[in-house]
Amino acid sequence: AKELKGTALGPRLGRTHVLALLKSGQFSKAFSAKEEVAGNTQDRLLLNSIILAEMTRSANDLEFLNQFLQQRPKEIAVLQEGDLIDLAARLLNLGFPIHAQKVLENLAQPQVSEAAKI
Repeated sequence: AKELKGTALGPRLGRTHVLALLKSGQFSKAFSAKEEVAGNTQDRLLLNSIILAEMTRSANDLEFLNQFLQQRPKEIAVLQEGDLIDLAARLLNLGFPIHAQKVLENLAQPQVSEAAKI
């Protein structure tokens, strides 16, 4: 895959490599490899979301906390609603209520119409 890094196929192979690391439970390596994948910021944020969601479901507690605490707010903010809730629940179960609350602040607030406020 490294010899194809600069070609059109390079980014796809890079993403495949990241997903293979992820599926084999090598979360730290998956996060590192994500940074080497050619592509734009959106591609990296999407990969990061996939890794975070899988890590939330299957990483051991120590690995989960180690990787979570290295995440930047914008990397957490792009998670899907269900993944945000799962992430917050895991943090809460591990005794990190303040971190869980910060994660939940990323949930979209429902819009209330003026008529409903009256």
